[in-house]
Amino acid sequence: MGQINNIISEADMLKGNICRICVTDSEKELAEMYQWASRRLANLFMWNLERIRNAGESEK
Repeated sequence: MGQINNIISEADMLKGNICRICVTDSEKELAEMYQWASRRLANLFMWNLERIRNAGESEK
């Protein structure tokens, strides 16, 4: 259950980064939010890939 909570939390944080990207007037903040959003998206991809692969192992 912990991994699902991490996934949900990271997705929520990603949404926040996207919102900040849409409303900021600062080039510095825009770049920072882009970097954070990219990291969070990469984390989500890896965690979900791991989740899918682990589910496949249990099906064997």
